[in-house]
Amino acid sequence: NIFQAIQGWVTTKNEKRIAEMKSLGLCPDCKGRGINTIALNGGLVSLNPLDYQCPSCNGSGSFSDWEQCQQQ
Repeated sequence: NIFQAIQGWVTTKNEKRIAEMKSLGLCPDCKGRGINTIALNGGLVSLNPLDYQCPSCNGSGSFSDWEQCQQQ
């Protein structure tokens, strides 16, 4: 039952985040920036982060583009 409770909490949290981003017109995955960042860590040495185009909105940062990609 604890697993179901956690899963329900995560689902509710994601639904709230998506509703908030929809009201702002922003992609929920990149928060409207159009890019995502991967922080690379090479052991003790921190490497430069890697930016890449958000695949969820095709780099537009738009909620409508994100929603269209989700339907495909």
